[in-house]
Amino acid sequence: MLVRAAHRVRWALFWILLAAWSVGLVLGLGGGAPNLLLLLAIAVLVYELLAVDRPA
Repeated sequence: MLVRAAHRVRWALFWILLAAWSVGLVLGLGGGAPNLLLLLAIAVLVYELLAVDRPA
């Protein structure tokens, strides 16, 4: 149960960061700061894809 919740939290975080990056670019907020959000989203995605889930 905890593994499934962590999986969902990581995916939600990825989508939130990706949406924040998109909004930041469209609105021109923070100069280059939105690109850091994209880097964080990519890091979360890579972790999610490489993380080994232990069987319940």
